[in-house]
Amino acid sequence: MNSFDPLAAKSFELSGYDFDPESGELQLHYALLSGGEPVTFTEHVHVPTNNTDPQVLDVADRLARLLFLAACVSYYKVAAPSIVSIAVPITDQEKRFLGDIIRRGMTEFAYVNNMPQALEPVIETTEIIPAEPIALTDTNDQHPLVPVGGGKDSVVTIAALREAGFQP
Repeated sequence: MNSFDPLAAKSFELSGYDFDPESGELQLHYALLSGGEPVTFTEHVHVPTNNTDPQVLDVADRLARLLFLAACVSYYKVAAPSIVSIAVPITDQEKRFLGDIIRRGMTEFAYVNNMPQALEPVIETTEIIPAEPIALTDTNDQHPLVPVGGGKDSVVTIAALREAGFQP
């Protein structure tokens, strides 16, 4: 039986994501690379969709890519290697976003485990794509988007918005 050695991991790869706008299924793929067989992870998320407008689907895909970047921290900290590679094209802003997510999201982990290097991995990407803004023409101010992380802040925010007449 092979045992997992986190110190053997040379890099962490954000391998890609698959988003099916019809079903709302989003799969986020990650891997720890050590020169041998990679240790792979797949996160499954359901994103409710009910729109076929190409602009809306483009925005949904961009949001899926941001979730792909943000969710990686849960898997990165398994070994926290010094290199993070992104196998899909991202924007320069998204690369900075990932660096911020790692630095800010891993601070306690790095401190408790005496791993300050975990906060500043080298982030390698295959391609930087331009970020063209998308203006959605149909917006509904009565349905604000609320990020839910499982804590009380999300519940309080949703309750306060509902009390104010919104439908989050």
